[in-house]
Amino acid sequence: MFQRFGTRFGGLSRLPVLQRWRSPGAPIAPPVSEWIVSPPPTFQQGDGETYDLAATGPTGYVAGGVYTVDVSGTALPTGLSLSTDGTITDTGAAVATAAGVIFRYTEPAVIAVGDLVSDGAATPEQISLWLPVTGTVDQTTTATCRYKLASVGVWTIGHPLYRIQPQLQINTPIFGGAIQDGFAWVILDLQPGETYDVEVTVTEGANQVIKTLTHTTRALPAPYTTATGTVYNVSTEAQLRSLLLSASNPHLVPGDVLQLADGVYDTTSTGALSVQVSGNAAQPIYIRGTTKAGTIIRRLVKSDFGDFSFKNVEHVVVENMTIEGDGIDTPNNWCIAFESYNSSYQADYITIRNIAATGIDMFLNSQGVNPAGEYSEGWLVYDNTAYGNNLWERQPVDFLGTSRGFNDIGIILPGKGQVAFNNTLVGFGDAFSHAHHAAGGECDGTAVHFYRNHIRNTTDDVVESDHGRRNITFYDNISYNSMNISSLDPIYAGPLIFARNIFVNLYRTRSHKWNSTNCGQFFYNNTSLAGPVSDYATLSGSPITQGDGAAWYQPSNNGQQRSLGYRNNLMVYRGAGTFSSGPWTLRNDALGYDPCDWTHNSWYPNGTFRLGHLGSLYTGNSLANCKALLDPLTQTQIFATGLKKLDSDNITVSNPWVTTITLPPLLTWPARTFPENSSPNPETTITQIDEYTGTLSYSDFAITGGDQAKNSGVAIPGITDGYTGAAPDRGAVIAGRTAVVYGDRS
Repeated sequence: MFQRFGTRFGGLSRLPVLQRWRSPGAPIAPPVSEWIVSPPPTFQQGDGETYDLAATGPTGYVAGGVYTVDVSGTALPTGLSLSTDGTITDTGAAVATAAGVIFRYTEPAVIAVGDLVSDGAATPEQISLWLPVTGTVDQTTTATCRYKLASVGVWTIGHPLYRIQPQLQINTPIFGGAIQDGFAWVILDLQPGETYDVEVTVTEGANQVIKTLTHTTRALPAPYTTATGTVYNVSTEAQLRSLLLSASNPHLVPGDVLQLADGVYDTTSTGALSVQVSGNAAQPIYIRGTTKAGTIIRRLVKSDFGDFSFKNVEHVVVENMTIEGDGIDTPNNWCIAFESYNSSYQADYITIRNIAATGIDMFLNSQGVNPAGEYSEGWLVYDNTAYGNNLWERQPVDFLGTSRGFNDIGIILPGKGQVAFNNTLVGFGDAFSHAHHAAGGECDGTAVHFYRNHIRNTTDDVVESDHGRRNITFYDNISYNSMNISSLDPIYAGPLIFARNIFVNLYRTRSHKWNSTNCGQFFYNNTSLAGPVSDYATLSGSPITQGDGAAWYQPSNNGQQRSLGYRNNLMVYRGAGTFSSGPWTLRNDALGYDPCDWTHNSWYPNGTFRLGHLGSLYTGNSLANCKALLDPLTQTQIFATGLKKLDSDNITVSNPWVTTITLPPLLTWPARTFPENSSPNPETTITQIDEYTGTLSYSDFAITGGDQAKNSGVAIPGITDGYTGAAPDRGAVIAGRTAVVYGDRS
């Protein structure tokens, strides 16, 4: 029982704050203060008089709480009312007094979280939310989200924020310090240059706090015709080079335009074009060709420096030209179009757009960080087409059976607040990378987004998210002909949002390569189609003999997968699935998968399924049998409350789409024609997945009416918004949503 002692403080008699105790880990109840106003206010006969109770109440407390009347004291007389903000109003017909009334002020709930902020530089179509945890916050605490255009009163429900789990990630980040506890997620599908209101409600037990953010997405740089500076028309390589150097007189200053006449600017013998001049946010510098096809920068030499090398500069736009490399693949030697990769400098707010590049090994290689530990930020890479030097072949050069092209990456873009969208990339090892992990040049990625890209012929991973940190995305992309889809080796904390992508003609049985202990990956509404996959190769000197193994094979020795989501995905596999018995559809030998949301996926065929739970594997000779083994287990979810692994997963058909999609046949050779494949048997037939050369539209992947994948998914805020029918479709194409335009639009 609490004992009250009245203490006089001027016009009030103060009662002590009631202290509430909690068990360890339980939320703290908000502090309460009670007092009696002395002398008591007296109200005349029903004249609508008001009295500001807050002015007489306690000081030094957190604002925004609630005023009430304590029932243990005298009741508030008839005709008087008390609002929660502390205003007493007289509406009665008689004289009234508040004598003996005990007023109570309850502070707002306090949950140990910081301010809601944008995670890195503003990007055009996303808001990367970050809400740090600043003290002890229970693991059951949730953070829900809604947002709207600031000029519009209609709120949209967003995806809940993900609670990062530092304790589950055993890998130490190579850069950027320890993993931080907090809540994070990315709002997608926004408009450039618009202001949005965001509201996140954090709930810990009975307590709630609301965190708000007003954020303006980044507008794309205006056309060069809006520039207010000097236009420099150049026609020689020497003129071009001189204007880019800050030591030259003249050199480019904010608002200037460097206009290159059509012609060939050969830098093979003179070296990279070193960009050392900066614009500003209001007045970028423009470096542009007269026509994309006619203005050619040619550099026929391998080097760690690009055709354009950016050194401690910002707010530069390079556009409307062609980059030519040597057109020859040489392992671990590169022709690079654009580069800011050096431990002594960085570049921010660089825009690369409307570029055609051929004969190169990398399109963009960015360091992402300077020696002071400051991240690069604000790069925009869009509406470009780049052809790499890797070929979809095993003879005469074996790109597909070896690791030859692994380090030939299309776009490496670590740092904070970076985007690459609507690009067309053909013939690279990895098409995209969220981070940089070359020895001596390590940098992770936060708020890095790759979307609406058209990708072909990747001889390793479509996207390498290795060493990505937080709020990274890969969504609305289409890929034809790839070794693997994703590589996580590792991601440090997440969330990685991997959504609404299409993958056609996979080469290896390891469609997802989760080669480390990972947590925080969320794969939603992706479509993949594979035929019989590669049955023999040598990678980094080690033979792989998995055969035509499975739709997805994940080895057991690469670390546990924890705290992840895999929902609404559609995976079709037209192979035999015979790696070490089977026939396999899913052979996931990794352990963990708890906490885990794994529901509402569609598969073909209905072969053998294996999925882990904590320290054990569960194998069933059908989807239903595997689910039956998992159902009795105690399972922990993240967002899919009450749903267990494989809940509402089903079996589709080999072509569930409105368009019949036919994959190319296998090509075969005797193994003796490949020196690295001299064992186990030189007469073994070696196969190659032939190149799929067609181009499919977004609508080709619409689900056929009546198929098991049609209107059978689960609604996921921010992913399936706008769907029509009883439920969203599974896979990347969701009826009701606007069609995606992939690749270079210029």
